Amino acid sequence: MKIVDGHLHMWDDDINRPWLSDIPSLNTAHLPPHLSSEESSSQDEVEAMVYVETDVRAEDSLLEAKWVVHKISDLEPRIKGVIAHAPVEQGLNCTSHLDQLLSIGKKDGKQMIKGVRKLIQSESTDFCVQPDFIHGVQIATEKQFSFDITCRPHHLENVIKMVDQCPNTSFVLDPYNSPTR
Repeated sequence: MKIVDGHLHMWDDDINRPWLSDIPSLNTAHLPPHLSSEESSSQDEVEAMVYVETDVRAEDSLLEAKWVVHKISDLEPRIKGVIAHAPVEQGLNCTSHLDQLLSIGKKDGKQMIKGVRKLIQSESTDFCVQPDFIHGVQIATEKQFSFDITCRPHHLENVIKMVDQCPNTSFVLDPYNSPTR
């Protein structure tokens, strides 16, 4: 069976991911060469992958997007799309960031960056229904980006309210969501 890995993460030591310092077993490079050994034990063939941003520091998010589009996707050609970080909570002020993602995402005449996300999981329950957040998601939609939702169960009521306020947005709910801690 051919499958699409819709939620792929990779990283190296060049970009700081603060959350990795608390998880020593993961705090090593995870790059395309590691995929072949993991896949060899599977009978299913992964034909395409979507890279999802890895919660880097906000100031490194454009660097991560560029790293994936212009380096990692050359090493792993099955990467067909990228979900990048976007500071949608900044409302209108996220426009420049989104425009930069559009520029960074161009490769071989195609747009590699298909969507954006701002992690909700560690935020207050009303974070995603604040007017600037809603406006930022709507601006991302105008730029033709989908919006990925990663939240915890206690956020779901307000996530539904956010979705209702963005009827033109294509949303992707993280299929694994995040377990309650």
